[in-house]
Amino acid sequence: MLAVRLAIVVKCPAEMCFFPALLPMIPGMYAYRTVEALHYLYLFAYNGTETIEFIKMLSEANAVKERVKEFLELGKHQDR
Repeated sequence: MLAVRLAIVVKCPAEMCFFPALLPMIPGMYAYRTVEALHYLYLFAYNGTETIEFIKMLSEANAVKERVKEFLELGKHQDR
C-alpha cells in the first residue's frame, strides 16, 4: 500500500517503488535468468510459428497460382 501511495506522490508507476523491495527475495541471478529465458522461449516459439505459417501461406499461394495457370492453358488448347 505504501508503494502505491508513494507512486502517486512521485508520479511514477507503482512498480518503480515496490520492485526494488522484491529484489533481495530473488534467490540469485540464476532464478532471474530462468524467468528471462522463459520470455525468450516464448518469443522464439511465437516467431517460429509465425515463420512456418508464412512459409505455408506462400507455398499454398504458389500452388493456387500454378493451378490457375494450368487451368487457363488448358482452356486455350480447347478453344482451337
